[in-house]
Amino acid sequence: MKTYKSFSHPLRRVLTAGMIAAALSLLPTAVEAGPKGTVNVRALGNRSLNMDGNIADWPLSAFTKVAQQPLFPEGQNATSTSANGDHLVFDNKRVGLFNGTAEDGFTADGINDFGASTYFAFDHKFLYILSVVIDNTLRDDLDVSAFGSTGFLNDGFEFFLDAKGDSTDCISDDGFPNVDGPDSLSPNTDDFQATVGLNANFKPAGSAANVLGARQTIERGGTVAMLGPIVDGVLDAAGKGGPGGTYRDALTASTASDGIADIGAMKYDDLRAAGALNPEILANPGTTFKGYAIEMRVPLRGRIIGDLNSERARVADSEQVVQPSTMGFDLFWRDVDGLVPDAEDDKSIKWADWAQSTTVTGCTGDPTPSNLFNTANWGQLVFDATKPLVPFPATTPKILFISANAATLPNADADLMNFFDANGYQTVSFHSSGYALQPDEARAAIAGKALVFISETIGSTTMTDPANSGGAPLSLKDSDIPIVSNEAFIFDNAQWVTLPPDWAGGNDFTNFGNTARSEVYATGTDPGPLDALHIKLPGHPMAAGLPAGKVTVYTKPYSFNFGLLSADAEIIASVNADGTFPTHWSYDKGKKLPDGTTAPNKRICLFLGQVGTGRDLVEGDPGYDPAVPKRTPEANFPTDFGILNANGKKLLLNTLSYASGKTVTVPPTISIAKSGANVVITYAGGTLQSSATINGTFAPEAGASPVTISSPTGNKYYRVIVADRK
Repeated sequence: MKTYKSFSHPLRRVLTAGMIAAALSLLPTAVEAGPKGTVNVRALGNRSLNMDGNIADWPLSAFTKVAQQPLFPEGQNATSTSANGDHLVFDNKRVGLFNGTAEDGFTADGINDFGASTYFAFDHKFLYILSVVIDNTLRDDLDVSAFGSTGFLNDGFEFFLDAKGDSTDCISDDGFPNVDGPDSLSPNTDDFQATVGLNANFKPAGSAANVLGARQTIERGGTVAMLGPIVDGVLDAAGKGGPGGTYRDALTASTASDGIADIGAMKYDDLRAAGALNPEILANPGTTFKGYAIEMRVPLRGRIIGDLNSERARVADSEQVVQPSTMGFDLFWRDVDGLVPDAEDDKSIKWADWAQSTTVTGCTGDPTPSNLFNTANWGQLVFDATKPLVPFPATTPKILFISANAATLPNADADLMNFFDANGYQTVSFHSSGYALQPDEARAAIAGKALVFISETIGSTTMTDPANSGGAPLSLKDSDIPIVSNEAFIFDNAQWVTLPPDWAGGNDFTNFGNTARSEVYATGTDPGPLDALHIKLPGHPMAAGLPAGKVTVYTKPYSFNFGLLSADAEIIASVNADGTFPTHWSYDKGKKLPDGTTAPNKRICLFLGQVGTGRDLVEGDPGYDPAVPKRTPEANFPTDFGILNANGKKLLLNTLSYASGKTVTVPPTISIAKSGANVVITYAGGTLQSSATINGTFAPEAGASPVTISSPTGNKYYRVIVADRK
């Protein structure tokens, strides 16, 4: 960790193999209970979080049990403990102090000196962590690095993760910032340590006075490319924590995809008034506690956390039953009250570990069970989807989401599922690829669902009846349930498209498929990767809010799905202005399909395409220059939710609403916090309105969330009005 001589050493070697295949691409492996206790990470459920440090959107009352360690040194010296709960609480008598931290180091200023309650949640893509901290002296100014690489000098916390839950050894010796391992195949390649801290250098521009800067960065890792860019096989120390590190790049990509920051912090003059439920606050009703909150998300993207809500879990004796995903885990808090930055003997930085000891010398000469770096001595995170923090209402429309892998959601799947859940639906994943999806299983899984969404990630023939038969019909072809398909290569099996006379079950690529393929270019009619489509039926519910004609739906050029249809299809949008390459279309219930049968329910093609390529420009093409070989824009990347702009997302949500036939109401949220003499209102899910009286006339408030009310006087009432989407 850090710059302390007791456990920081010069960089002696760097693992370069698997630079891109960092922990974010590894799968979970079930292990036994964590030796030093278990934290049950509960599914977030029907709630969205904005990483801004405002604790109001966290359902704190839903956390019911502290994972509490026994008194130390009993807990410190024990081989295992019975700590088991859904959140952590700092208790000075039950934590391991280290780095010279005195026994009274966290209580020198009484009960206001320090306290912390740390909470966890997860969804289809992220692990979320919130730490609500009692602290009468905030330090966010001691890290002067460019990318937060010395964030440990400021207030905050740190955590270790063994992503696969398979490490049983010491992970840190003299290879800092490496996590030790014999080679790239070591179990430790997925282990890493993250530093989380307040940091004034990263305060959001234009934010309110009570908003703090914060930063998360990887301190050490079994795959060193997570930390920063690798130059000539060695970590670029100046770039640590910055662009080029696979972890930072994953954070940046996630924010670009949904517009939500990876971390946020806020300070509070009165934590009780803000809704904090720290035990010290509840036990001292007459005391005002100052402090701060940090909330963050780790982009596990379903690649580490298995999707425990998989429908396959109900299939007895199935090789695809999803077991509770587990990770080795440890966490320690950090309180900085001093004024001396980067001093190796500065005792003003106080350290306390949730489950471990005072021993932090690395592995050399001390591979004991009490060593902080001994993974066999860590606790464990267990991801539990059976008790969501905020249950979905029974009336929430359920979407059966068919993915290539329910446990390791690929490409855009995790983003899509989170997007659907945040907009009034409940997604339930189902695994189709990698095994023969038995038709009876697929037909049984649709029970109680409002619609089926088929991801482009699946193997198209895995959904046939019989399974894995290219010329066989789609197993759900005759099922009376709406189907939306993002996978163009089931269109033939579903009989949604016109097939060539010699079709024998193979992909045709020109009668159906996706643009930006060489087979389509060969026809001479495809425009190549584009960012816009043409709305042909602006009055159709799926096109609601979009104008007729050319509409941009991507932020950069990509491919579109398409198919040649029967006369009964309603073409909502096409790739070309002349109507060729229909890319968003529907067969309503009872409409005739190309094979002469009728659709038993809505059958809808989603425009969002798949990986493709640009094509070589030829004479007559705009921009053609025989002296300068050139290609149209490349689309050579997997389907990415992040390329959908507001129009693309609107078209997608309109499609779900039309397919399900149900009115969907997005749950509104509103919270109010003090910022000096001002009031900050954070809201989502509707329009903010205000009135001078509770029963008076409410009028819209100008400004996007968060709205700052300067020095308010008198009474004023606020509400969020939600417009139903049909």
